[in-house]
Order: sequence, then C-alpha cells, then structure tokens
Amino acid sequence: MRNLLLSFISGILLAISFPKIDFEYGAWIALVPLFLILANVDLKRTFAFSYITGVVFFTLTIYWISAVSTLGMVLLVLYLSLYIALFGVIASCLFRKLKLPLALIAPPVWVLCEFARAHFLTGFPWVLLGYSQYGQIALIQSASFISVYGMSCLIVLINASIADVWLFFKNKRGGWMVLIGPSVSIVAVTGFLIYGNICIKAEKREYVEEGIKVGIIQPNITHEEKAEDIYGTRERVLNIYLNLSEELLKFNPDIIIWPETALTYMDNYDEKSIVKLKNFAKHNNLHLLTGICYRSTSSEFYNSVFLVEPEGAMRQRYDKTHLVPFGEYIPLKSLLPFLSKVVPIGDFAHGKEYTVLNFCKKNKLDLDRRIKFACTICFENIFPDLTRQFVKNGARFLVNVTNDSWFGRSSAPYQHMSMSVFRAVENHTPVIFNANTGISCFIDEHGRISNKVNNGRDVIFVSGTSFSDVYFNGEKTFYTEYGNLFVIFNIIWLVILTGIYIFVKITPYLCILPT
Repeated sequence: MRNLLLSFISGILLAISFPKIDFEYGAWIALVPLFLILANVDLKRTFAFSYITGVVFFTLTIYWISAVSTLGMVLLVLYLSLYIALFGVIASCLFRKLKLPLALIAPPVWVLCEFARAHFLTGFPWVLLGYSQYGQIALIQSASFISVYGMSCLIVLINASIADVWLFFKNKRGGWMVLIGPSVSIVAVTGFLIYGNICIKAEKREYVEEGIKVGIIQPNITHEEKAEDIYGTRERVLNIYLNLSEELLKFNPDIIIWPETALTYMDNYDEKSIVKLKNFAKHNNLHLLTGICYRSTSSEFYNSVFLVEPEGAMRQRYDKTHLVPFGEYIPLKSLLPFLSKVVPIGDFAHGKEYTVLNFCKKNKLDLDRRIKFACTICFENIFPDLTRQFVKNGARFLVNVTNDSWFGRSSAPYQHMSMSVFRAVENHTPVIFNANTGISCFIDEHGRISNKVNNGRDVIFVSGTSFSDVYFNGEKTFYTEYGNLFVIFNIIWLVILTGIYIFVKITPYLCILPT
C-alpha cells in the first residue's frame, strides 16, 4: 500500500506541475517517491508501480482528449504510461547492478524515453517534463543549447540527487559518490540562472528596422458552428473575421493573422470567399494569413494556411506536414478500412514541404528585404525538430495557428500555448500563437508572453483581437544549428552505462571458463 501511495504521489506531483495548475516547483520533487520505490522492489513491481505513476500523470494531464474520444484518451494514456514504466525498469536495472547514484543513471534514461516518445509512431511529445518550467524565464534560456530535453534532464537530475541523499542517510548507500548529484545540480542551476539573466539583461536590439506590426484575431467560433457552416452559408463566419480585422486597422498592421481553419472549406470554385479575402487585403494594403481547409484540384483535402498579399495574390501556401493520427488522417488505412468510420475529424493529405513564407513591410518593396517566416498548424509546434527546421530554412519569426475548441474549458489550451515558449527560446525566435478560442498571444525570443486576447477575466472562449510590434534578428542558436546534440550525448552516456552493466553481468561466467 505504501508503494502504491508513493506511485500516486509522483503522478499527481508531475501533473500539477503543468498548466492549468502551474505548480512548477512540484516537478523538482515529483520523481523522488518513485525513486524510493525503485530502490526497494524487484523489476516486476518496478514496472507496475512506474506504470501506475504514468497512468496517474497522463490521465490528469491529457484527460481533455475524452472530449473527442474517451476510448482514444484511455488508449493513449495506457500507451504513454509505458514510457514511464520503461524508464523505471531501465533505471532500476542499472542502479542495482552498477551501484552508481541515481543521479548518474536516471537523467539520461529519462531523456531517451522522452525522445523516443516524441518520435516513435509519429510521436506525441506532449507534457515533456521540461515544459513545466515555461514560466521560469531565466532558467530556460539554456534551452537554446540543450532544448526542452535538457530542461527535463536537469529536473530529473535534481529529483535523483534528492533520492540519493535520502537513501544514503537511510541505508548508508552510495558513499562519497552520493555527492556527485547535488554538486552537479547546484552548478547546473546556478550556471543556467546566471546565463539566463545575462541573456535577458544584455538583450540585443540588432533587429530588422523597427520590426513588423502584427494583429491577431480570436473569433471564438466553436467547432460545432464551423461544422454547421460547411453545410450552410459561410458568409456569417467570414464576416466575423472581417469585422474583427477592421478593429485592428487603426494600428496600421503589416500583417493580420487568422487561426487554423478560419475558413472551414475552400476550393477553386469558392469564388465569393476568395474575392472577399482579396478585396480586404487590397483595400487595406496589408497581408492576411489565414488557416483554410483547402481542397486541391486533385480533390485532396489539406489543412493549410494561405498568405493573401496586398495586391490580392494567393501564391503562398503551407500545407500541414505532421498530421494528427486518427484525427486528421488514418494510419494503415488500406489495412484497416473500418477506421474511416470512427475517425472523429477527417482524412487529410500530408503536406510535402517545410514551406517558408515571405512578405514585404508596407511601403517596403525591396525584394532583397522580404521578411521570411514560418507557420505551424495545430500541434505541429510541439515538435522541436520541426520548428527548428523552419528556422534553419530562414524563418525570422514563427506563427502557430490552432483550434483548441474541441477540448472545451480544459487545460489543453494552456498546455498547448506553453510549449511555444520553448520553441521561441530554443531558436531565439519570436512566436505568435493564434488560436480560434484561445489562448492567443505574442511570445518574444526569450519566451516572455504578452498581449493575450482577453476580456478582462478570461483568455479562452472569448472573442477579441490583439496587436504587437514584433522584433527579430538573424542570429541562430546552438540548438538551431546543431539540433539534438545534447540528446546524443545522453544516449552515448547511456550506452556506456549499458556496456558496463553487460560486462558486470557476464563477468562471473567469464571467470569459470576453462583456460
């Protein structure tokens, strides 16, 4: 019963570290109860108790998926919890056999499990442990070197160090090596904070001219209303966007941004909507970026964004490349055709390119000074590698358009927005986060959130606009240039530990071999 209680405590502390509760300090001790279990039970029970921690953690953080599919939520929780169980088993094996402190073992194992979760079966890197610290601006500046995985590693290091000290005083286990974890933790946290404060205080203003003027729209149109709009008139929804956009004209914006699938359906024959879009951009001499559910001439549907230019051209388009499995496309459709009847949203085609869009500021027609930017759609912003590729391809700022209305008044919109903070810091690139029902805001290159659309009381399911000057520069971070070298370092260290484990395991057998 004690171990079961400790498993629940770890899962709960992990969960409350994330939005909407945002008790980020809980993350720094959340794994200690689980580590105390791992040090005292066999591998079968280690798997079981670690799995329970995972189930509690993911149930409390992604419960909102049940708004779309309860079965889907349950299956996803059961699947994601396997990574926590895998972490527990690997860490426990190495800890027992090598007699090393948890601080030398647990962090790389956790990083490997998170990295695997972010990539295996298309990946689902939601609520990675590092994301819990999105509000600790000075601390997370080092993500420009080590990404969100590095922050996860630091948190696990501190948890493991606390557990090592606890086990030393209780069981006299570890000897002088127990000091390694606390020492490295103190140095790392101190170094991160010093570096972060230096970055923020020495903030460079080597920006492009005076920046760009950006307006965003949060229309607060539910997905049920959008579904009705497909089969009825689309004019009402379009007029909501146009009327809100009119409110932004007093700021003389260079570009106005509408969220994901602002227009739920458009093809080459939807002339009325196209003409309205073009006329608005022409009349006000601005660029308009809008999400559109688009049907191509080959009758394939894409979740896309279009950039409408001041002269009315719609030459630039980005089609979403990383679709939501079982939400926007059906994996193994040819083998499992019955799934097409249970998919809750639709079946879209994958985009094929990491398209970087570009535009000129108002009255700045020098083609050599076109401003490049990239737009991710829906949950694409939760993938560090994808965003990094856009910045490496020349994007000076990032936009994420999304529609989180599917999940109601849950923690989903808050969790989703918080992950964009790390995309900004990792690449030192401003992020404009624009959601249909919230949260819509601006995030600068240091991860500071500002100018949320709100009604004075709430930021989700409210209608409104926001405006900001967005500044950016051409510098590329270590992470942008070199990617996941920190993850590779952790994998190498884990391979070394595994090699030592194997050697220790087979040494008794080598001793009895005939000479």
